[in-house]
Amino acid sequence: MNTFSGKTFAVEALLRNCQELNFDSIKAFFDYLANSETLFYYDIKLRKKALKKFNKIDIPNLKLFYNIDNRVFAMPNRKLDDTMGLLNEFNIKSDRLCFELTEHNPFEDEKLFQEIINNLKQNSINIAIDDFGTGISGLHLLYISDTTFIKIDRFFIENIHKDHKKRLFCSSIVEMAHIMGIKVIAEGIEQNEEYFTCKDIKVDYVQGYLLCRPKTDIKEIKKSYKDKSFFKKDRRHLSNYIDKSFIQKIDPINENSSLHDLFIYFKEHTKNTFVPIVNDEKKILGAVYEVDIKKYHTLNTVCLWQKINLLKQNSNIIYNLFPRLI
Repeated sequence: MNTFSGKTFAVEALLRNCQELNFDSIKAFFDYLANSETLFYYDIKLRKKALKKFNKIDIPNLKLFYNIDNRVFAMPNRKLDDTMGLLNEFNIKSDRLCFELTEHNPFEDEKLFQEIINNLKQNSINIAIDDFGTGISGLHLLYISDTTFIKIDRFFIENIHKDHKKRLFCSSIVEMAHIMGIKVIAEGIEQNEEYFTCKDIKVDYVQGYLLCRPKTDIKEIKKSYKDKSFFKKDRRHLSNYIDKSFIQKIDPINENSSLHDLFIYFKEHTKNTFVPIVNDEKKILGAVYEVDIKKYHTLNTVCLWQKINLLKQNSNIIYNLFPRLI
């Protein structure tokens, strides 16, 4: 769902009921297919099934998100891939399909992977990184995949309205993604407050049980969720006050303090990454980050006031004390 308009943007094809085939989980099912080198063969069948059902949904410009097991790229018969043929068969434009990639299984041949991704992109097929943030190679995958979408994992979305670190992490992802021209999707939205927070930090799209649960009947898929209570009751329209639960008190230090004082400050305030600088009238002049102070550890006798005089610009009240001063 589009976070701001409430319109249905895409649907995701899900695989369920693997227990009926005597597999404990979906992962076990795909592990079996990969080990038997039949993963690509069955994946093509699943793609066709998903596209056939998707084609019957009467929502203009709707997109289909389809999960790809990375190991499919290493299958011996992968060259028989005819995704474009399937799209033509069902008269579906290629830009309505999006393949979701994860970092759960490593890419054995990165060069081959990039060639495949380039081929998909040349055919206007979208790429999304699923479960972003859960692994250690997400940024690497982001770099090599030229992705269109990032899907933030449910771990970071759950209770995001109560966890300032999750909010900061996700807002940083959103800002980075938007600079790169990438859209962001929040997975697993289950509470009104989670939706409100994702809207606050400018997440582009949301999905989760708050909107609807997985459906087998495509007639139950709605064109819009503007009638949902969470969409109508946006808490930000109720008050213009800042939520005080997000305010953290940080003790400042005077502009005439020495670098030695700064070292002592950060030693005593271990959770702070920066310190506000104020003058004798308690007026904020700027801030100094701990990481930048470490670069100047040999200058512990230099007065901050001297630095301000040398580096202040155009009489602004916020000075560039050091490279990352705000």
